Amino acid sequence: MKIFVLLFLLGLCRIMIVSGECNKNIRRYYHPVCGILEYCYQSANNADILELYSCRRKEEGLQDFQERREGRCPSDKPQCPPISTDI
Repeated sequence: MKIFVLLFLLGLCRIMIVSGECNKNIRRYYHPVCGILEYCYQSANNADILELYSCRRKEEGLQDFQERREGRCPSDKPQCPPISTDI
């Protein structure tokens, strides 16, 4: 049981490095956040991943998120078109 818990914790703390202009360490943990535009939203498992989405949107010449909120995204708008994150 202790080994399982240790492996689980190591999995949560794993750091990934991504390529491109948006190079940064991405921590893998679950704390949902939402990036909101006037016409769509982008859900992410944590703030690091949302920042990666934001950076990639800027790279592709798209508008950055107007607002960021903790928690799940509202359901009154569609999800933003997918952006490659290579994570």
